[in-house]
Amino acid sequence: MNKFIQRTTTPSATDKYWINYTKGGLNECILISGTSCLPNCTGYAWGRWYELLGSKPNLSKRNAEMWFGTNDGYKRGLTPKLGAVACWSLGVVGNGNDGAGHVAIVEQINSDGSIVISESNYGGTRWRRLTLNKGYAYGSTRLKFQGFIYPPIEFDDGSKFSAGKNYTLAYNLNVRFGPGTGYAKKTYNQLTLNARQNATTSGVLKAGTVVTCLEVKYTSNQVWIRIPSGWICAQDNGEDY
Repeated sequence: MNKFIQRTTTPSATDKYWINYTKGGLNECILISGTSCLPNCTGYAWGRWYELLGSKPNLSKRNAEMWFGTNDGYKRGLTPKLGAVACWSLGVVGNGNDGAGHVAIVEQINSDGSIVISESNYGGTRWRRLTLNKGYAYGSTRLKFQGFIYPPIEFDDGSKFSAGKNYTLAYNLNVRFGPGTGYAKKTYNQLTLNARQNATTSGVLKAGTVVTCLEVKYTSNQVWIRIPSGWICAQDNGEDY
């Protein structure tokens, strides 16, 4: 099983996986315009697989709606997997005049069946993450979900954090109003009664406190979990807190 590392930041303009010219034989991404493959959904998805697999994928370089029906040697299905390409068609498949469809990459699978995708949009957003509810309806009601293209290797996200599980703090931790250091810290009186029994007078939860995870959020290189009292940092640059 290979560890899956989520992409949580926008690819740089010089990232080799999204440069559309050959440089030293390394780069053969989808030609969009100029130097970068972005913003473009196919350019992004093709490059993301290149990044995940460590070698150039055999994915289609045609319009997004053509990817799911292309005989590329990869397995397909309707159940999401980490790193899979999610595919949507628009209008009649193969008729670029009524729409080109869309593709994105599955970065996270939630316990309620929803997924978090990373994507790029031609002529629009260079890169973003987006949560889709189970059923995976996307944007325009004209877009039809086709299914997932599975990567040729199995990924494990390596995450120890999921809603409904209990965790023991390894360090003293601040509780914040949101998932990130940009949110204010909560005071002692703003914690739940149970949390106060395991906190300092300034509202810091003590190491050894057992907390229940209600929700997980990824920001940059950190993992934040929501507990009954608020948000705490659960992991930073791979180190568990």
